[in-house]
Amino acid sequence: MTKRVCFRHDKEEREKFNRANLPQNCGKLLEGRRLLVELVYEMGGESTAVAWTAVQSYYQNKYNKPLTKQVGGGDLMRVVEMI
Repeated sequence: MTKRVCFRHDKEEREKFNRANLPQNCGKLLEGRRLLVELVYEMGGESTAVAWTAVQSYYQNKYNKPLTKQVGGGDLMRVVEMI
């Protein structure tokens, strides 16, 4: 990557972190984490590793909708990165 691209990527990461720490996003972040923990627990994640694609498929079957970035009222990918 060039210097400019690296700088832009670092800036985006800092902005994402700052948005996650805003008071209005803390509840959404916790709700997203809770949702992921419940899904992985139901899939037996206590004793074995669970693949992200398996979590997505399980969510699709359980709720009849795809697991997207906006599930749980917040940015799910931000939650996944912070876990």
